[in-house]
Amino acid sequence: MKQVAGIKRRKSTRASTSQASSVELTPSPGHGDPEAEIPEERPALLITEEHLDIKDDREGQAIALMRERPFAHTRRFDPDFLEKIGMREEFASIFRTMGWLNFVEVDEPGSRLLTMQFLCTLRKYDEGISFRLFGQERLVTWGDLHAMLGLNPKCRLDLDKALKGFHKESFWKKISGNEWGPKPRTSAIHNPTLRFMHVWLAMTLFPRGDIRVVRQDELKILYAMVKKIRVSPAECMIDQWLDNIKLTGPIECTSLVTRIAQKCGLLENVHVEYLTVDREFLGEDYFVQGHTLKHGPNNTLIYHFPGYTNEFPLPNPGLRLYHCRALTLPLEPVGEVRRHSVSGRPTRSRRHMEPTPEFHTPTGDPVWEQPPPQDEAGASTWQAGAWESQYDYPMQTSSSSSGPPSFATRSFSSRGFRELNYGMAELTRRVNDIDLRTESMQQTLTQHVADTQQWQNFSDNQFRQLNAMMAQNQSNWDAFFRSQGYDPNQQI
Repeated sequence: MKQVAGIKRRKSTRASTSQASSVELTPSPGHGDPEAEIPEERPALLITEEHLDIKDDREGQAIALMRERPFAHTRRFDPDFLEKIGMREEFASIFRTMGWLNFVEVDEPGSRLLTMQFLCTLRKYDEGISFRLFGQERLVTWGDLHAMLGLNPKCRLDLDKALKGFHKESFWKKISGNEWGPKPRTSAIHNPTLRFMHVWLAMTLFPRGDIRVVRQDELKILYAMVKKIRVSPAECMIDQWLDNIKLTGPIECTSLVTRIAQKCGLLENVHVEYLTVDREFLGEDYFVQGHTLKHGPNNTLIYHFPGYTNEFPLPNPGLRLYHCRALTLPLEPVGEVRRHSVSGRPTRSRRHMEPTPEFHTPTGDPVWEQPPPQDEAGASTWQAGAWESQYDYPMQTSSSSSGPPSFATRSFSSRGFRELNYGMAELTRRVNDIDLRTESMQQTLTQHVADTQQWQNFSDNQFRQLNAMMAQNQSNWDAFFRSQGYDPNQQI
């Protein structure tokens, strides 16, 4: 007997002249029987950890590493703050040049469980990535991934091939004036557009707890922005997301994970628990507390460098990335200015100092010119020694009080006064440097204490789970012995 679409065909046992077979209709659900109901497809759930789909030890270990870490929506800049400092228009110009306009507005809600499921099953291949959500395995090529993120199709996928002229040491020197070190900080970047852009890269593409450190991938993207080279950050983003599983601190790639799941059509007819915490917006208070900005008159904001006298009101058209003369600014230490001001006679460094350019809006492409090198730590000592040898005249030893004072005595007084001022200026500079180092050490210590506390909480939770499991095992064994007629608590 063969059944097709609710109809059963049966051969007749009696001969018939028409040789027709009899047909028996079997009502299918929802058709012949009005009371029958078609079962509806039940939506997939991702509400608790029991709904996570874990298939091997690798995925289980990843879940264990992420279970006790905090999750948050991907951070964003306060739009009003960007408007106030002139970066809203500046960012739009750069993103338009890079082909990222449809990518940068990351406002999707984040989900802890959705991100855990995505990251624990995430694998990277030469052709793209694979992951599993709601029981569905997906293989996404790099081209499809950067299209899902909203990047222009002309963005080049291979950063190394697209940025053949990139050298991290020389480029870092050109934007900070410093040598590349083990942990270069965003506070060393001079140009305000590049500094705020790095913050956006660090909290959006490569989110992590400490966004003050400049990663090499972020430096490459800054180089691409300066050179106006369209690149896709998709591959290096995935690398950082995978590495972030093993780190501490909050996991904040949640909004982009939601975007990828939406573009794959995996969030239709599903119930997902999203984060209930508010999204963090970085604005005026954040950068004032970080000593990047300070308040000026009439509620304005001033871009400044602690320990230096230079101050630049924002917005400042002369400092826009594609209009500025150079990527570094002629910074002048506080002690250097005081040393120049106390002496009516110009010093050697003062005579050779280039005039500070006015930051109006020039024309032409950005140039890679370095401003005049700043005096190093030993400059003031060398200058003091030079002036000392120049004015070190022999002293008169005569105790006679008659007659006018000698030239040597006047030279000694002026030289001593000058040396005193030099010493005070140098002391002020060193105190400012100590304050900066102390602040950096305090921030590092605070982050270390937070990481240690988080790890301690994670360890305590693991011990609690282990004790609970051992107690449950003991209870199971006691129940087994009782079922066999033994009293496990009976003393022999």
